[in-house]
Amino acid sequence: MTKVLFITVGGSSQPVVTAIKTVKSDRVVFICSSHKKGKGSVDQVTGEGKPCEIRKGDVVEKLPNIPTQAEIRDKFDPNRDVILIDDPDDLSECYTKITEGLERVRAENREANIFADYTCGTKTMSAALVVASLDYEVELMITTNTARTNTIKVEGEERTKKARTIGMSVKRLLKQHIDRYLREFNYSAAVNYLTQLIANYQLNEQRIDMYIDLCRAFDLWDIFDHNGAWQRLKPYMKGFRDYGLFLKKVMFSRNLLDPDFKSDDRMKGHGYEVLQDLLLNAERRKVQRRYDDAVGRLYRSLELLAQLRLLLQYDLKTGNIETSKLPESLQSKYDELRSTDGKVQLGLQRAYELLSELNDPLGSVYDQYRGKIKDALATRNYSLMAHGFSPITEERYKEFAACVIAFIQEGLGVCVDSKLQEAPQFISDLSTLDNLLLNL
Repeated sequence: MTKVLFITVGGSSQPVVTAIKTVKSDRVVFICSSHKKGKGSVDQVTGEGKPCEIRKGDVVEKLPNIPTQAEIRDKFDPNRDVILIDDPDDLSECYTKITEGLERVRAENREANIFADYTCGTKTMSAALVVASLDYEVELMITTNTARTNTIKVEGEERTKKARTIGMSVKRLLKQHIDRYLREFNYSAAVNYLTQLIANYQLNEQRIDMYIDLCRAFDLWDIFDHNGAWQRLKPYMKGFRDYGLFLKKVMFSRNLLDPDFKSDDRMKGHGYEVLQDLLLNAERRKVQRRYDDAVGRLYRSLELLAQLRLLLQYDLKTGNIETSKLPESLQSKYDELRSTDGKVQLGLQRAYELLSELNDPLGSVYDQYRGKIKDALATRNYSLMAHGFSPITEERYKEFAACVIAFIQEGLGVCVDSKLQEAPQFISDLSTLDNLLLNL
């Protein structure tokens, strides 16, 4: 594998030569200051004769340029292997030119093993090389002596060794990648990335294990595996109490309509928590710009609201309405809807019409929204996820969501006797996750 060394050049050539000989790279890219701001360090790389000096007070010895000293003249191409910095104290220029150089090398050889030594050059040049190396996952080196007495420059018995950057690298990678995945509610991607991070850096950090556990919990919850989510969230209840309590109530609420769903950890709430959970799920699909999925979840939320109201208030199941439980004035009307299998099944609109006929407060709210909901449902019905082929655009989603969410919120307001508590949306940034972990 080709080894490439990026190295900053400053006042002394000795540590640069030491680094080159230690790394034994196939190619060296020198980061030098030009002559725009005075005498540039580029002379030490491309200068003729003996441009390098070893100083101890006065000039002691003059030496040939660095490629000659390091015995790499046959590998060195001054048109390719020199990055010139006009203002060595301009962090932006230093970082930009270094990253451009790194990208060129990667483009030429994607398998190249790149190292970087930041010992020499101005503080700004060194800082830029360090930041660029962390961003591009380049292995950092530093050349120094074991007992450094000169705080201005490295001189004497230098040694080149790997710089310890694991802690910095991991923190930067977490901030760059995990923060983005959380903002997108992409918990499965976060789990995959964290798992690879542990493997690649051979980490044994409890905090990252906690991140993985919690991201797995939210990922399972996001796909409606409520039991699986609870098993992973349960050990973290001290810090994530609001999420845990809401999830337990969601499981109770779900069981009302889904008898096949079993859980020993349910907690009784107002009964509509599974609907609140689905609304939050729809919001996450919107953030991901998956508008067809978001509309599908909002449509199901409309159904759920009617189903839960009929069940909780009248002990009626839309999958098989027991007409004997209806007022006598309605029984014959709904008996006529009985299918060949003997069941009276109600779809979305029929369910709300029944609530209206029962003079239920939710039915009254539906009557106010009836026309708007009918128009909104046309968007869903012509979509690819329902009966048509038209994708849901962002604009069409907004129109649909504005009507449906307003209706559901108003409907929940009349269905829940006590003040309706806001359900917690999933965690969407690393700092919030860290703050909650502090409570454990």
